[in-house]
Amino acid sequence: MQTKKLFYKTSMTLILVIFLAVLMLAGCGTKNNNPGETSSSKTGTTVAAQTTETTAQQSTEQLSEQPDKAKYDEYFTEFYLAKLPIGTEMGPSNQPIRTTVFIVSEDLFGSVMSVIKDIPAGSIAGAVYDIVAKKYIEPKTAFPMALKASNYAGTQPLKYPPGKYEYKVYVDDVLAINIPFEVLAGDTADSQPEATATEDGQGAEQLSEQPDKVKYGEYFVDFYIGKLPKGTQFGPYLGGQQFDLGKMPVKTAVFIAAEDEFCGVGVLKKAIPSGSLFISIYDAVAKIDTVAKAAFSQNLATGDFGWADDPINFPTGKYEYKIYIDDALVIVLPFEVR
Repeated sequence: MQTKKLFYKTSMTLILVIFLAVLMLAGCGTKNNNPGETSSSKTGTTVAAQTTETTAQQSTEQLSEQPDKAKYDEYFTEFYLAKLPIGTEMGPSNQPIRTTVFIVSEDLFGSVMSVIKDIPAGSIAGAVYDIVAKKYIEPKTAFPMALKASNYAGTQPLKYPPGKYEYKVYVDDVLAINIPFEVLAGDTADSQPEATATEDGQGAEQLSEQPDKVKYGEYFVDFYIGKLPKGTQFGPYLGGQQFDLGKMPVKTAVFIAAEDEFCGVGVLKKAIPSGSLFISIYDAVAKIDTVAKAAFSQNLATGDFGWADDPINFPTGKYEYKIYIDDALVIVLPFEVR
C-alpha cells in the first residue's frame, strides 16, 4: 500500500449537559457556550479535532436538491448525524457517535451541530425525505426556539422504517444542509454494515471469503470506503480547530480512476496497536491479490480515523478491499474501478 496522505482521529468536546430539543430531536441535548473551542492534540501525523461527516458543500448528483453553501457557512461550522445505543443516556463522557447508518431496535437517532451565529425562533426548520419513494415522511417543520451561537447535540428513538433518506435543515427557508442516511432492519444488526453489498447489488455469497463478524464487532463501530475528488486532501487540519468541512469522503463502491481518490473511513471502539491491522486488495475477476497484505504502520486509538490514497493505482475492474486484525479477516468490501 502506498503512503497515506493523512491520518485523522476525532475527539468529542466535553460539554455541559442541558435539556434541549434540537430541531426535530426530542431527546437530551448538550451545549457548549464556547463554540470555537474544541479539544485537540497532534502526535506525528495523528490529530484530534471535531469533524463532520457531511456539510453544505456536499455536492453529489444523487441528492434530491443541493444545499446552499453560503447559508451553511453563515450559520454553521459543522453538522452531522449521530447515534447512541438504545437505553444509553447522553453525557459529557458519552457523546453520540457520528454515522449515516442506523439500525432499527439498536440505535437512537441523533444530530450534532456547531452554530456560529444566533438563529431566531422559527427561522430554522427540518425535514426528512424518502429517497426511494421520493416524498417527505416528515414535512418541513420550524423549530420554535431561538438557537444561540453554541454547540448542540440531541438524540431520540429511531422512528423511521428501513430505507434510504435525506435529513434536511433550512434556515430562513433556504436549504443549508442535506445529509443522506440509511436505516437497516434489526435482523442485520450482527452483520458488517454495508460490508458485503455494492451499488450493483453484489451479494455476500459472491465474496471470495467471509469476514469474521465477531472480530469486526469487537473493534469496529463502522467502516466504509469512500471517494474525494482527485488531488483533494482530508481536511486540511486547520490550526487545531477543525477540518475543512467540504472535504470529507463520500461513501461509494464505484470509483472513476481519472477523477477519484480512494479513501478509508472508520470508527473504532477498541484501539489497534501498530502492526496489528493489515490491508490487501483482491482482484475479484483474476482471483489474485492485486496488493499483497501489508501492515498499517500507525497505532489506531479508539475513535474515528481515515486515510486517502492518490491516485487510484488499480486498473479498471472489480475488487475486494480487505482488512485483517492480526490473522483474522474482519472486513471485505467489494468495489469497482471504472
